[in-house]
Amino acid sequence: MRKLIWIISVIFALWSGYWVIGAYKTEKTLLETLEKYKTLGWAIDFSKLKVRGFPNRFDTTIENLNIISPEDNIGWSTPYFQILSLSYKPNHLIAIWPKEHELKIANNILSIRNKKMQSSLIFKDLLFSEIDRIVLTTEDFQLLSLEKVILNTNALNIALRQDQLFDDAYEIGVSVKNFFLPSFTNVHSDTLNITPLTLGLSVKIHLSKKTNFSANSYQGLRLTEININQADLSSNLFAVMLKGNIDINQTGTPSGRIDIQIENLRELMLQAININLLASYDLDEIIKGLNFISKLSGDPKSLEFSIKIQEGKMFIGPIPVGQIPNIILQ
Repeated sequence: MRKLIWIISVIFALWSGYWVIGAYKTEKTLLETLEKYKTLGWAIDFSKLKVRGFPNRFDTTIENLNIISPEDNIGWSTPYFQILSLSYKPNHLIAIWPKEHELKIANNILSIRNKKMQSSLIFKDLLFSEIDRIVLTTEDFQLLSLEKVILNTNALNIALRQDQLFDDAYEIGVSVKNFFLPSFTNVHSDTLNITPLTLGLSVKIHLSKKTNFSANSYQGLRLTEININQADLSSNLFAVMLKGNIDINQTGTPSGRIDIQIENLRELMLQAININLLASYDLDEIIKGLNFISKLSGDPKSLEFSIKIQEGKMFIGPIPVGQIPNIILQ
């Protein structure tokens, strides 16, 4: 009996020592990472950073965290942020966001509200040198700007994983269910009878080099190719489907082709008018302009066409229809 107690005591002491060392290294690594970003010009401050969770977890909580990019064009402010992991599986991290936090993009302050928002981040090794996949899930997600609703959805899911064949490529999937775009309406207003939408997106992006998304790995990093495997936007009234490939040169100028299929074009345009994305007097002109193409498909409610992109300029056939700005990561 004494021998059993002694063995258990030794195991407990060893495990306690492992947890203390692991908690220390977790806190040290996170602080060093934040300092590394500071040396690159990022402004980062917080009121408290603490690791808890003995004996089976390393749970890190950062309170009153504020981050601003070197160019002051991107920022994030949150009352707290948690990074959770099992002590026997430290390379699998769970991030927990609060129910409300703020994101700054250029001169716009965006409020993020949610019932639940968390992500899973899995590294391929214990050195955190290479990301395997990232998954973000939310419930009752709202994105607002000055109390105006930009996005309101029951569920938003985003996934990213490294491609199995190419080290410099990543697969990205996005799913948004029952969401609204009640643009230019107050947060407390109705959604102007907008029908709920569903979005499904599957793309593969190719980068100029392999990256671990650390502070130093962004130098010289750029997008080289975007493969749109599937992009579907639908409701009970209309559907829009896209596929295509876009190549991006060293200056960020895109070229490629996007195939588009639209079911019930008029209903799509009416919905765009309802959220003020399209002026009502433009509807007939747009319908007339695309009517010839839709007749070629044999169904007046259906429209299929391709957009060709040459050096950043978009064409439908020989007709120029707009321009895409250069796609630059930095």
